[in-house]
Formats: sequence, structure tokens, C-alpha cells
Amino acid sequence: PVDAIVFTAFGSVDIAVEAMRLGAVDFLTKPLTASQLLRRVRYYRSAPSTQPALVGESGAMTDLRASAVKLSRVGSTVLIVGETGTGRRHLARWLHFNGASADREMIVVQPSVSLDPGSLAQAGSLLVPGIDMWTQPAQLGLLRQLDSLEAGQPPRVVATASPEAERQVASGHLLPELYFRLAVLVVRIPPLRDRSADVNPLLDHFLTLASRAIGKPPP
Repeated sequence: PVDAIVFTAFGSVDIAVEAMRLGAVDFLTKPLTASQLLRRVRYYRSAPSTQPALVGESGAMTDLRASAVKLSRVGSTVLIVGETGTGRRHLARWLHFNGASADREMIVVQPSVSLDPGSLAQAGSLLVPGIDMWTQPAQLGLLRQLDSLEAGQPPRVVATASPEAERQVASGHLLPELYFRLAVLVVRIPPLRDRSADVNPLLDHFLTLASRAIGKPPP
């Protein structure tokens, strides 16, 4: 298979979503330098199998892809809300790989683990998984680390949480100052039971990945 990068001077969210739906791995709009384009081509040639895809044909997934395209074009902090297994980390990786800092590393932040300033300077994205499961001391530590970051500049912070996060803020378990620091932009992923039209596309997608991994045609 060939990875397709769409390059146009007439970019729009609708065109970008359609390009991704048809299998494009990236959507670039002018102005763009030759070195930037070359860096993206080298990136996809070196690791084509690592690129996440937002698979599905339901109305919910169509809306989610449109939102993801918009979110990938800004550097604001994002909170991804959804049940376990809905693909919160997957969407976070998609935002990273389709964002402006995709050529940098994505670092997963762990509770009670301080981030090295050198690593922060080189990171393109920080993934904070399951923030509503963190202890309050760990939440306070994360707040201090976030205070050292410059808004709108890399690394971009992408956090995930369960649908119970807002209730946990009200109950006092999740610190309000941390929740609202992370919930600058919020995207919600519905569970698969509410989007049955995505079952067959997901099955085809994973069969294709598995078949490619073992060098066999998809059944």
C-alpha cells in the first residue's frame, strides 16, 4: 500500500475529513516549505505502520473525525472523555501524529513521576492518561509541572478521563483547578454500543492490520 499525503492551497475541514476517510495519512495546506514536506515524507517512510486511524462510518465517528481535524490544527490543551476501551489514547496519538509537532516525541505522563526538563523541551505532546484516577498528591505534582509550560507552545498537553470526571470534581476527588486547566478543549468519544455501524469497518481494519503483519491477504 502507498501512503497518500494530500497537499492543497484550498484546505477546509470537510475536504480534510473526506481525505482521511479515503485513506490519506496526512492533510497539508499552504504555506508549507519544502523542508517541512520532506520531513513529513521521511517520517511516514520510516514508520508507516505506526500511524493511528480513526475508523468508522457512523454519524458519531464522522463528527469525531471532523472535531479531530479541527483540534489537530491548534496547540491548545485537550481533554478526551470516554469510557475505558473507547479509544481515548488512540485519539490522543492521532492528534499528535497529525499535529504541528508530529516529528517530536509523545511522552506519557505517569502519576508521581517528575518529568525531566530536557525531555519536556524535546516533546511534541504530553499524554496524561486517566487523570480522574490519579491521587490528589499526584494531581498537585502535575499542576506544578504544567505551570512550567508555555501556553500554545510545544509540548501540547492531551489528557484522558472517564465520563465521571465532572462528578469527581464536584465530589472533591478531582481538583477543580487541574480539571479546568486540562479541559480547555473537550472531545467526547461515545461507546461502541452506541455506534454499531462502526463494528464492520473496525473488523475490516484490524483484519487488514493483522494480515499485513503476517504477510497474508485479508480473509
